Amino acid sequence: MIILEIPNLKLHDLLDEQKFNQIKLKFIKLHNGNNLDGTIWKELENIEVFDFEFTNYPDSYKYTGVDSQLLIYNKEKLKSLNFYKDYLFKAINDAKLKAIGEVEIRRKNEQRYTLEEKISFYDELEEELIDFQKAIFKTEHLVEKLKNHLNEASLEIRDHIVDKVAEINDKYSAKLSFNISRENLARLFSTLHNENKISAITMQELARFMNKHFLVKNKPLTSSFRNRLTHYQKRSNWNVTSKQEINELLEHLKH
Repeated sequence: MIILEIPNLKLHDLLDEQKFNQIKLKFIKLHNGNNLDGTIWKELENIEVFDFEFTNYPDSYKYTGVDSQLLIYNKEKLKSLNFYKDYLFKAINDAKLKAIGEVEIRRKNEQRYTLEEKISFYDELEEELIDFQKAIFKTEHLVEKLKNHLNEASLEIRDHIVDKVAEINDKYSAKLSFNISRENLARLFSTLHNENKISAITMQELARFMNKHFLVKNKPLTSSFRNRLTHYQKRSNWNVTSKQEINELLEHLKH
């Protein structure tokens, strides 16, 4: 049984090389009793640690009235741990959920209560996240898979903000409703995007625009719609039926 103390961090901490190194070194020092055999720790991803378990201390209840436990290391059983999969990615997920939970706390602390103040607040927060995403890919100390994981976490926070704006728009503004399936709407706009029929915006920006302004059969789109657009960007994800449906839809639009 391995119990890891997952670091409590903010996503922005990982942009700071010194803070990142401190987090990694703390993990690496768990390696088999801190014996690194001269390995350059910055290049390590995997470590081995002694497995351990808790067991009741003999006769503790008899003498003290409470159960006490001993921590017993099994020095014959080593467990392999990966810095990213078993440690840092879990910390990033915790930080992402915490950041989402703090959105409304921050808005209220800043006393942004009117409709205009709310929208302005969410727009500012989204701009901060866009700047953060740009900064991720400018770093030199983060490996590619970590950059992608951080970027995906920030996109999920942005999706949450989009949903908050969508809630406001549902109350105060009209939306264009499509009488086609959600899947066909995703296929249609991914096709228009791939063929450059839509002005130069990213798929994420297109998804946010559609969330704000479109309905499907009078039902709102959710943040997960971005995943459907991205899915159908790859023609290999299309089947024969979906291709036929979109071709027929495009033919109807010509008339």
